[in-house]
Amino acid sequence: MRWMGPTAGRNERMSRRDLLRTTGSALLVTASLSGCDLLATDPKGSAGDSRGSARTKDKEAPDLAAQVKAGKLPSLAERLPVLPGGRRISFDVEVASPALVPYWTDAMQLVRTYWAKVGVEMRVKAEDRALFYERKEANKPHATVWTGAGGREFDVMLDPRWFFPFSVESNFAIPWATWFTSNGESGLRPPATTRRQMELYRELRQTPDEGGRAELMRQILTMAREEFYVIGTILEEEGYGIMSDRMHNVPKSMPESHLYNTPGPTNPEQYYIEG
Repeated sequence: MRWMGPTAGRNERMSRRDLLRTTGSALLVTASLSGCDLLATDPKGSAGDSRGSARTKDKEAPDLAAQVKAGKLPSLAERLPVLPGGRRISFDVEVASPALVPYWTDAMQLVRTYWAKVGVEMRVKAEDRALFYERKEANKPHATVWTGAGGREFDVMLDPRWFFPFSVESNFAIPWATWFTSNGESGLRPPATTRRQMELYRELRQTPDEGGRAELMRQILTMAREEFYVIGTILEEEGYGIMSDRMHNVPKSMPESHLYNTPGPTNPEQYYIEG
């Protein structure tokens, strides 16, 4: 955040990785689907592990596009999985309204048209924030929209919500997050990779060495890249505040984050007005 004075210019049993392998595109549907009920489960109620890689090297993308154009490779729409009854993938994306960021709903309408071009039907569902939270905590949404790390979050070690099911604020895999926060007493036991992330984070919390914590967090982030839980879309623009020319001892810029508790750490009690 910069300060400016007045004169300053559901229920189809298909895993995320199955979708990735079938579509060949990590940017469609896949891991932003929130409900664990969309993931295959074993008879004991634990989420089944599935294999495959979500990684596609950037340099391969032009070759794939050329193959599709030349007719050597089916288009993405043709490669999308068909659900029972011949139905194509269809799901809702829920957005809290009024949105935390004003353009969320409009932006998702653009995303809806992009996905429609490759055969994916997505519906934008704007709803009151209280209802949004009620449905999220009940694990009902297919997918949701919120701010993410790199936009607002200040420290991934303090709040790694987007890199594994850390809490209900992760917005995805709520039963897995409940399993983590309850130490396995309730919720749904996640697959091995996600459990490993949780183990590493517990170890991170008990590691006094800064370098050791950083290394553990790097391991968690590497796994998150492979699991592809969320899809980043738009980096929020830099914010600003309005400040009187009479106000002094105020930093020219500061982080904007609920974790930083803006502007608390800048010591507002030491700001002063002159004249």
